[in-house]
Amino acid sequence: YGSGRNAAPGPVRTGRGTFAWEGADLRYEDGGAVVEHVGSDSRLFGYLRRGDIVRSVNRKHVSSAAAMPQVFRSADLGEGVLFDIERDGEAMYVSVQTK
Repeated sequence: YGSGRNAAPGPVRTGRGTFAWEGADLRYEDGGAVVEHVGSDSRLFGYLRRGDIVRSVNRKHVSSAAAMPQVFRSADLGEGVLFDIERDGEAMYVSVQTK
């Protein structure tokens, strides 16, 4: 129970300040969630990239490692998610809606 496809929605703590969510590995650093890896079977593949810094999710700021679970848990890719990210030093928005 509690793992695999039947797991509750939201990020899973994989280490200190590190989480897995929707097939992406994220860690908190410097005011945001840094994307460590996005699996090729993830619904985020092609939207988020390694090294992206997620500053907010649906306008909810990623203010600390402790805030990450709540911020990401509130997001539903089926309903649509707006990521405020920094990529290669540039601020941008990435909108994702998948089923």
